[in-house]
Amino acid sequence: MQRQRLLLSHSQLRMWKNYRHEIGSPVYNIPGAIQFKGKLDLETLQRVLEELLERQEALRTVFPAKEGEPVQLVTQKQSLLFAVVDLSHLSEEDRESHFLQLSVERSRFPFDLQRGPLFCFTLFRLGSEEHILLLNLHHMISDGWSVGTLIEEVFAFYESRCTGKAAAFPDLPFQFADYVCWQRGFLRDRVLDAELAYWKRRLGSNPPLLNLPLKHPGSKAFSPVNAYHSFTISEDLTEGLKTLSRRENVTLYISLLVAFKVLLYGCTDQDDMVICSSFSGRRRRELDGLIGFFVKNLPLRTNLSGNPAFLELLQRVGHVVMETYDHQEVSPEQLADALFPDSDDPGRKALSQVLFIYHNPPVSPLQLPGLCLSEREIETQVSDYVLTLHLTEDAGAIRGQFEYHAEFWESFPCHGMDNCYLPSRSSVCGFWIGWIRATPRITFRLQLG
Repeated sequence: MQRQRLLLSHSQLRMWKNYRHEIGSPVYNIPGAIQFKGKLDLETLQRVLEELLERQEALRTVFPAKEGEPVQLVTQKQSLLFAVVDLSHLSEEDRESHFLQLSVERSRFPFDLQRGPLFCFTLFRLGSEEHILLLNLHHMISDGWSVGTLIEEVFAFYESRCTGKAAAFPDLPFQFADYVCWQRGFLRDRVLDAELAYWKRRLGSNPPLLNLPLKHPGSKAFSPVNAYHSFTISEDLTEGLKTLSRRENVTLYISLLVAFKVLLYGCTDQDDMVICSSFSGRRRRELDGLIGFFVKNLPLRTNLSGNPAFLELLQRVGHVVMETYDHQEVSPEQLADALFPDSDDPGRKALSQVLFIYHNPPVSPLQLPGLCLSEREIETQVSDYVLTLHLTEDAGAIRGQFEYHAEFWESFPCHGMDNCYLPSRSSVCGFWIGWIRATPRITFRLQLG
């Protein structure tokens, strides 16, 4: 028995069309990994994953074409792709290298949108009491928040089976496909016209692209990322940022975003800029527990002219972010079509070449009976932005990672800085990280004496 065919969201439709041009491409795969140390019950874990399939319809959804157009089809039953790879017979060094190699391969799994399933799980056995669970979901059915939800539910149901206590999760009042039906019914006619009118006022008729030193400024990346740099903002500096944010009545996300915009100004000498940032798309609390493709990368246009103080920028950017939060139902695809209806330039359709992401998924502390758990970082390998900055708060500090395409960049001197050239990994990341670290410190010194 199958549920009736349903339409896709606007973001899903754009992704489906891109998929048709690059069938098997991993550009929209979302991998993640959790390391287990202790006695893990493999049979219980597999049963929990099967239970999750029953609970979350998005995991049982496929996207076949009907008369040339895609539809959502929620299947009654979906096979669980769960594999166990035993590396325990290898030396410690070889186990790690083989895991890294295989995790990259499996994170690039070529999902079939028409047949599914659009997820897979791989458990790597490194020893009798050491395992790593690699999960991989296609973006058509998931986003970063959804991965956090999946992990949280897996742990809760696993603990429930081990202890005999019921998992404290309420029944889901509706599913992702129901949300898409509601959104398509709501966002139409006068409501859609009013939302697009707001965005046209906010962005203007010709929002500027950043003057980044790119070899092909109008191009959109949409290719394998070949440069990464991970870093940590210390606990002291993170606490200082939190103190500043509380005092100025803004969020930590806004303070970090302002620092990023300031450093981009230092690179481009451009005071009118648009960068994209991820918004959860979950304005109703009932959506928090759903797995699905809700997230939207929306453009934030900020004017830094007039040599404003850092604290003034916090308020400027904060105002833009709050307005965007109230107008996040419109998809980036609808915005691009409304702003540039006659353009086939992917650079313009992208709205910005730069993406800022502050990860704040609903993951509880990783705890299970008899197990010590920790997250493992998995490089995404692909991106359709020439530069993406990921920031995540973790144990009182902030972990960050830059993803970029080194071959897209030209060498150039950064404004106001000596001997800083691209595309050297150390110089470009060192410059950006230096700005993130220095800007708040300068502000603290000026404001607090």
